[in-house]
Amino acid sequence: MKEVIESGKTALGIEFGSTRIKAVLVDEKGACLASGSHGWENQYENGI
Repeated sequence: MKEVIESGKTALGIEFGSTRIKAVLVDEKGACLASGSHGWENQYENGI
């Protein structure tokens, strides 16, 4: 797996949802190498 990542033969997909950020790293055949997520809250502060 290390060689595939170092050679750049991967793709990283990222989704910015309303309550979670999700990511997945796949190889050139579409096999999942890693995935992760992080919960977050969208906030409206000071008009922004």
